[in-house]
Amino acid sequence: MSRQISNVEVASDTFDSWRIKTNQMANAFGDTVTLIRNSTGEATTGNGFVVGILGANTLATTELRGGNVATTTLLTVTSNIATGNTSSQIYVSHNDITQVRSSSNTTTNTDVQIVDTFSTLTYRSGKYMLSLKNPTNSKYQYTEIAILHDGGNTYTTEYASLISNGTIGQFTSNVDTGSNTFRLWLTPTYSDTVVKYQRTLLAV
Repeated sequence: MSRQISNVEVASDTFDSWRIKTNQMANAFGDTVTLIRNSTGEATTGNGFVVGILGANTLATTELRGGNVATTTLLTVTSNIATGNTSSQIYVSHNDITQVRSSSNTTTNTDVQIVDTFSTLTYRSGKYMLSLKNPTNSKYQYTEIAILHDGGNTYTTEYASLISNGTIGQFTSNVDTGSNTFRLWLTPTYSDTVVKYQRTLLAV
């Protein structure tokens, strides 16, 4: 963002014109957003407000909010949102009370293995929605698991299970008290089982 101030005309401008334009420059330095070149690109300093549409290929920020430089209001999103990519582990937190995460992985053998973990010091209960598939045998499975822990033991209820062509995985859970970690385990029937899940957790 920049501000243009006309040049002083030496032949025709009065001393008062010099004074006015000097003050305009002083105000501009305080109000205008300035680009500062550094090792990672160009950073901005100062307050700015865009009326209209702001476009960017990539927007990197530590805070995104509605309102303006003086007042914080709700942030309104008017389109769909895509976060991360297909291989990312995505987290969305809400007021430090809930956390939503989505992830995907593929098993490499039929041994019992960890699907997901979280800190028992931070979260107490939650719910998993899990989708399993074995592409080799065209087998599919969906299930939901409600979870709870007391710091040492886990309590789970598996429900809403849908199975096509036979069960391809069994879920269990436990708490690693040494690291204060809840662990969701899967024992797959086939070595190349794809596991996708969405997890919602509630804080302690």
